[in-house]
Amino acid sequence: MPRIKWNSDLPFDERFWEKVDIKSIDECWPWKAALDGKGYGQIRSKGKQLISSRIAWELTNGPIPEGMLILHKCDNRTCCNPNHLYIGTHSDNMQDRENRNRAPNAGRPPSIPNEIIKTIKQLYKEGNSQMSMSRQFGISQPYISYILHGKARVKSV
Repeated sequence: MPRIKWNSDLPFDERFWEKVDIKSIDECWPWKAALDGKGYGQIRSKGKQLISSRIAWELTNGPIPEGMLILHKCDNRTCCNPNHLYIGTHSDNMQDRENRNRAPNAGRPPSIPNEIIKTIKQLYKEGNSQMSMSRQFGISQPYISYILHGKARVKSV
């Protein structure tokens, strides 16, 4: 794959936005350039590596208060759409991770009561989407898929 040559003579904000695949206001705007080891977009400026979502926030909303993080509503680490980003604390980030069932649990997904598993499987047979059931039950879409493929841990009652 040929390397993309970016125009380093442009002002920083223009150089930044040319590396973002800007789509509609509701869609994710993926970062098209380098990623760090955790999958977040990165850009170099004045000798420093910067995270693309933080730069997207600052370019559209101003400075990020000290000690605060930029969180993604969309769970897409490469997304730079300012409408998908919000400011939060480390604690907010950990709570969001827990709420979306993204927290590590010794490699094991959370236990789900058998009645809920049966209901989810029935709703899926009736044509309900995984995303709608994710919202209905407060369970992440990937874990709904786990349930439908028989990989969920059943909670004993």
